[in-house]
Amino acid sequence: MVRSIFNFVFRNFTRNFSFSIITLSSLVLGITTALLMFLWAKYEVTYNRSVIDSERIYALLMNYETEGEIGTEEGTTMPMMEWLSHDVPEVEAITRISNSRTILAVGEKSIEKTGVYGDSTFFKVHAPERLTGNTNRVLSYIHSIAISQKLAIELFGTDDVLGKAILLDRKVEYQVTGVFSPYPENSHLSYINFVLPYGARSKDADDWVNHDIKLVDASTRGKVEQVIDRKIAKLYPEEKTTSLLFGIEDWRLHWSFKNGRSSGGRIVYVIVFSIASLFVLLMSCVNYMNIATARATKRTREIGVRKMTGATQSILIRQFMAESLIMTSGAVMMSLLLTHLLIPLFNQLVGIQLTFSILDPTVFVGLTSIALLTGLLAGSYPALVLSSFKPALVLKGSLYTNISGAGFRNGLVVFQFALSVVMIFCALVLWRQTAFLLHRHLGYDKYRVINVWLDRSSNLPFDNIISMVESHSSIESAAFGGASPMEINGSSECNRVVAPFKTPMMFYGVNIDERVLTTLKFEFVLGRNFSRDHASDSSNFIVTQSVANLLGFDNPIGKRISYGMYGKQEGEIIGVVKDFQNDDIHLAEKPVVFVFGKPKFLSNLFVKYQAGQLEDALNHVTQIVEKVRPGIALNYSFLDTDFEVQLHRETLMKKISISFTVVAVAIACLGLFGLVLFNAQRRTKEIGIRKVMGATDQQIVMLLCRHVIPFVLYSLLIALPIGYYLMKNFLEEYPARITMSPNLFLAVAGAITFMVLLTISYQSIKAARQNAIDSLKTE
Repeated sequence: MVRSIFNFVFRNFTRNFSFSIITLSSLVLGITTALLMFLWAKYEVTYNRSVIDSERIYALLMNYETEGEIGTEEGTTMPMMEWLSHDVPEVEAITRISNSRTILAVGEKSIEKTGVYGDSTFFKVHAPERLTGNTNRVLSYIHSIAISQKLAIELFGTDDVLGKAILLDRKVEYQVTGVFSPYPENSHLSYINFVLPYGARSKDADDWVNHDIKLVDASTRGKVEQVIDRKIAKLYPEEKTTSLLFGIEDWRLHWSFKNGRSSGGRIVYVIVFSIASLFVLLMSCVNYMNIATARATKRTREIGVRKMTGATQSILIRQFMAESLIMTSGAVMMSLLLTHLLIPLFNQLVGIQLTFSILDPTVFVGLTSIALLTGLLAGSYPALVLSSFKPALVLKGSLYTNISGAGFRNGLVVFQFALSVVMIFCALVLWRQTAFLLHRHLGYDKYRVINVWLDRSSNLPFDNIISMVESHSSIESAAFGGASPMEINGSSECNRVVAPFKTPMMFYGVNIDERVLTTLKFEFVLGRNFSRDHASDSSNFIVTQSVANLLGFDNPIGKRISYGMYGKQEGEIIGVVKDFQNDDIHLAEKPVVFVFGKPKFLSNLFVKYQAGQLEDALNHVTQIVEKVRPGIALNYSFLDTDFEVQLHRETLMKKISISFTVVAVAIACLGLFGLVLFNAQRRTKEIGIRKVMGATDQQIVMLLCRHVIPFVLYSLLIALPIGYYLMKNFLEEYPARITMSPNLFLAVAGAITFMVLLTISYQSIKAARQNAIDSLKTE
C-alpha cells in the first residue's frame, strides 16, 4: 500500500511537472519561513533561561510617580544593599552591579574589554557553570579581579591564572582571584569578561545603583516587594516610590513598562511574526489545496474505479493524506537545505547568531510539528473532496460542475491576496515610519559628530583639549558635555524661587560647557548661551521651552529657579532652547535643564568634523586622547549611529516584515499562476474554437484574465481596512509619526494589481497565441 502510494506520487509528480513544481515551491517557501521564524522565536523565548537559577533572579526596579505618571527606572540612589542582605530572610543573595569598559594589560599585551563592578556576592547571584577560586572571597578585597576563561587564555595563554597580576588602565594592578566559565551567549550576562569589586568604582561615579537579587523562593516575590515598599516609605515618606522585582527571564521580551508594570515589549513582535509565519505557511497549503482540487477531474475515473472495487471513503482519505504528507516530506527535506543556506543571511537580518541543527531536540520537535501541520492542513480539503465522489456520476463523466470547488478555491485565492495586501500595507507603513524617524530633526544636529567617551575626572585639561582638537583643519568645533543629547535621562527636583510650588517638579538635567549648544546647533528661542565672561553663569541655567511652560513663566529670562541634579543650586534662567529628543525615541520630548561647567561631571567630548574628513579627524582626536590619557584607547561612537541604534526595533520589524511580504506575495503569485495555467489548459479547445470564430489575441487574454481581476478588488476591500486598523494602533505608540495618506492606499493597490497582472499575463498571452488547429487537436 505504502509502496504503491510512493510510486503514484512519483508518477503524478513527473506527469504534471509544472503543477508539481508550483506546489512544491510553495511548500518549500512556507516551511522554510516557518522554520527560520521558529529558530528566532526559540532564541527569544529561551533568552536568559539557561542562566543558573534564572527563575529566582530579579532586577530591583523603582517606580517613581511624577506629575501623575509612573515611570520605571532600573537604578536607585536609596541604600538597599546592607538592609536587604541582612534584614530580609526571603533574599538569598544580593549584589550591586555597574558596567565597566577598561583596558587590561599583561606585560606587552593589552586588551580592551567590557565587564562589571559587583559585590563579593556577585557570583552567588549570578553563578557561572564553573568558578575557580573561593566563591566567598573572590572579590573580597579592593584590588581583586575575576576574569572569564576566555579572557584568561587571551591574556595569559592558559586559564590557570589564580594569583597572577593584571594592570587596569595601565595604572592600577589587580590580582586574579577567580576564573569563571563564560555566561551563556543567549543571556544578558554574555558581555561580562571580568568582575571588579564594587568598591573599586571611581569616587566620581554617580550615586545611582543597580541591584540584582536572588530570592530563596520565587513565590515570595510579592512579599519582598511589599517589604521594600515599607522601607522606602519609612526612609522617604514624601516620595511616591514603589519597588518592582523584574525577573531576568522576562528581561528581553517584556522590558516595557506602563504605570509601573510590564506592558508588552519585544514579546509582541515575537507573537506577531510567529503568527505571520503561520499565515505564510497556510498560504503555501492553500496552493496545494487549490491546485489539487482544481485538477480533481483528472482523477475522477481513478477514484470511481477504486470505489467500485471496494475502496471506502476512509481508505481514500488516508491515501490522499498520505500523498500530501509525502509531498510535504519532500518539501521539508528541501527546506532543511535551504534553511542551512539562508541561516547566515537570516542572522544578519535579525542581528543575532542563530544555529541550526536537526539533532537539537527542540528543533527536531518543531520541524516535525511544522511538517505534520503542513501535510495535514494541505491535504485535508482535497482528501475530503476527492474521496466524496459518487462512482455513478464519475463513470458517467458528469462530475466536474459538482466537484470543481470553484467557489471555495476563489475564496482561498482572495484570502491569499488579502493577506498579501495586509503585509504589503504594514511593510510600507513600517518603512515610511522608520525613514521618518531616521531623518526627523531632533532639535540638534546629529550628523558629523564624534562622541568620545572619557572617564569623569576633574584632572582633565578641558580647555587645552578643546584647543588641541580644534587646531586641526578637519575639525569644525568641539565641546564637553555630561551625556549624549539622546541619553539625558537623569532627573532631579526643580522649583521656582519666588512663589514656589508646594511639590517640586522633576526635570531631566545635564552638565555642559559653553560650546555644546553651538557645536550641536541647538536652537535658541530666548536669551543667550553660557559664557565664561559671566561669573554668575556657574549657578545659572538654560532650559527647554517645556521647562519654562511647566514652571509657568511667560517671560522666563531672569527668573530664578532651584535645581538639585548636581547639588542644590539657585540661579537665573539665562536662555531657552527648543525642546529636543533627549531620551528614547518612542517617548515624547522631555523637559531638560542645562547646568554650566561642573568639571567632574563632563564625560563626553563632542567633535564636529568637516564633511569628508572623518578619517583625518579620527586620527587627530586619537592622538590628542593618547596625549592626555596615555595608554587609554579611544572609545567613541557617532551621534547619528547612536540614534539609529535606538531604532533597532523598528529596523528589525521593517526587515522581517519586508521579507515576509516578499515570500507571501511570491507564494500567492505561484498559486495564481498555477490556477491560470490549469484554467488555460482546461479551456484549450474553447480557445481554439473562439479563435476559429474570429476572436483576437487581446480578446482571449481578456477572457482568461477577467475572472482574476475581481480577486484583486475583493482582497483590497477586505485587507486595506484591516491594515489601516493594525497600523493605526501601531503608530499611536510614537509621539512623532507619519500619517496614512490616500497615496499610501493607492500605492498598495497599484503594487498588488501590477503583481497579479504580471503573474497571469505570460500564461494568458501564451495561450492566446497558440495555433487554433493545435488547440483543437488537444485531447
